[in-house]
Parts: sequence; structure tokens; C-alpha cells
Amino acid sequence: MMVSRYKVDEDDRLQHLLWADGQCRMDYECFGDVLSFDATYKVNKYEKPLVVFTGVNNHAQTVVFACGPVGDETEETYTWLLEQFDDCMNRKKPYSVVTDGDRAMEQAIAKCMFRDYLIDEFEKKWAEIIEEYGLQEISLNASVKRYVDSSNTLAEFFEQFQR
Repeated sequence: MMVSRYKVDEDDRLQHLLWADGQCRMDYECFGDVLSFDATYKVNKYEKPLVVFTGVNNHAQTVVFACGPVGDETEETYTWLLEQFDDCMNRKKPYSVVTDGDRAMEQAIAKCMFRDYLIDEFEKKWAEIIEEYGLQEISLNASVKRYVDSSNTLAEFFEQFQR
């Protein structure tokens, strides 16, 4: 199902638009782990930036998740755009967002995409990953302990290590 969101100014002129068709939304559901978010530099007839949300599918092909013209390139605009994108994509958050380093984009991303990530949530997810894949969480010190003793010389360390 195609979705679009728009915002008009005080004179009812289109200010911002976000558009995604059913294929875009399905691609985001499947390949939206990493999101690339970029704006063209006013190369269209209206001299307005065009923002494109893209990703890469499992064939290393670029896929478009959503796009739309915006009135400007401010944090407020990018915040609006990301909120609409998030809503259109059923609140599925990417694991990572790639940008061109634009400060306004980075601030909007921090505000919209990752504001809910807390240390507790990270720790919970980390524990789930460890359990799901049967991994062991060991510290570097624990794994090196079998090779290092405070009384060992450097030569003894390498001798132990090479066994």
C-alpha cells in the first residue's frame, strides 16, 4: 500500500512531502537494517532538496525505501521527515543510519531514530543474542590469564602462548 505524508505552509503551499509505495515499504521491512539518508542539492525545477531514503538488498543492489522534496535542510525539517518515515514504516528502526555528515541530519537522527535506546535495552538485547547463538561472553583478561602470570618474563609469555 502506497503512503504519502505532506506538510503545507501558512499559504497552503506544499512545504514537505514523503512518499513510499508498497514495494518500498516491503523492501524496508526486509532490508531496512541499515538506512542511507541523503538530500540532493536543489537540482530540480523548484530548486528544493530531494531527500531519498535508501538501503541495499541481499543482491547488493540499491533499493529506495522512500523519498520526497522538502522546503529546506534544517533540523526541524529532517525531524519531521524522520518522524513521518518512522510512522510509514510501522515504527521499525534501523540498526544504523548512514549520512553525508550534515549536522542537521545527525541531530534529527539522534532525536528521532535512537532516542529510545537505553543502556538497559542494549544489555537485554545483548543477553538475547548471546543466548540465541550459544555464545560465551568472556572478558579479555579471562582469556589471557592462562598465558600471563605476574611472575612471567616476556619469553615465558610467548612460550606459553605458542603452546
